[in-house]
Amino acid sequence: MKNETEVKNRQYCQELFAVTYFYLNNYCMRYLLILSLVVTALVLISYTTEKKIETCKDIQKGEFYFYPKGSDKKYKIVRNAKFQREINLVSGDTSVYKINWINDCNCDLDYVSGKAKVTDNVRQHKIYMQILNFNNNYYESRVCLDSMSSPYCLTDTVWLHPR
Repeated sequence: MKNETEVKNRQYCQELFAVTYFYLNNYCMRYLLILSLVVTALVLISYTTEKKIETCKDIQKGEFYFYPKGSDKKYKIVRNAKFQREINLVSGDTSVYKINWINDCNCDLDYVSGKAKVTDNVRQHKIYMQILNFNNNYYESRVCLDSMSSPYCLTDTVWLHPR
């Protein structure tokens, strides 16, 4: 009798161990599955939040970086539907312009305010900008005083990410 009870107890323990092992193994597998789904989702989100430029309209809002040719100056441009802020990353000076989009690739800018010394040309004249071409790293623009046919124009590159 003692031997038979011992065998039943042993079988019961083995079955209990098997069920517990199966449950824990299943629990671990569920945990790993959920963890892998979360990681996959985070990776996909990071790829989809990368700024993609498909049309000029995609450049009308956002943060951009400008490093004028032949200069050690660095600017961060923050643009929304109505205003453009140009922040000198070296001095911290900020200039604000009211922006008016004429079409998807052309706009004019009116000086509003700024701490930096601004010449009378900028204060008294309208600035015109035309986006010439773009990709997912930068856009090239032509900026002129008073009109796009002005002799006072500059063509340069504006970056989508800091360099």
